[in-house]
Amino acid sequence: MESSLIALLSYGWCLLIVVYMVSSISKLRKLESFRITITQIPYMPASLIGFITYLIPMLELVALIGLLIRHPLGAYVAIGLHTLFILVSGLVLKRGMEITCNCFGMDDRNFGIRTIVENVLFIAILLTTLAYWSQVKPTLIPLTLAIPGFLSYLTVGEVLRNRAYEKAFK
Repeated sequence: MESSLIALLSYGWCLLIVVYMVSSISKLRKLESFRITITQIPYMPASLIGFITYLIPMLELVALIGLLIRHPLGAYVAIGLHTLFILVSGLVLKRGMEITCNCFGMDDRNFGIRTIVENVLFIAILLTTLAYWSQVKPTLIPLTLAIPGFLSYLTVGEVLRNRAYEKAFK
């Protein structure tokens, strides 16, 4: 049983390494496209767009390096990024906007519920692995996972209520 858990956590960790490798490199290769996506995000201060365009891929590289050497900092940076992506997806959904998420440098996928679910799953993988490696107290895991989970619930619930309301009164 324990060897199955170790194998599953290792596969999840490797998946995250690949995700961060592809994501950071593709954003750096298509910086202009990523910058355009950043400009469309609600409440994004125009003065920070250039800085954030470089900051996000750099943080993804920090997370990648941390994950490669199994340093907890990489996991914590990744958890912060995934929480940020959940918040941005929620803002975009709440406003009913259709913005390409520029995930992995692809322009064909919009922010949506799928983006939120994927990011919650990535956070769960990170927290479970950290707990198994005894880098964080297991009692913190439900609380840490509850924050993005709660934000996701609020966002998805609000979007579904708005869509139902719009259908009812059209």
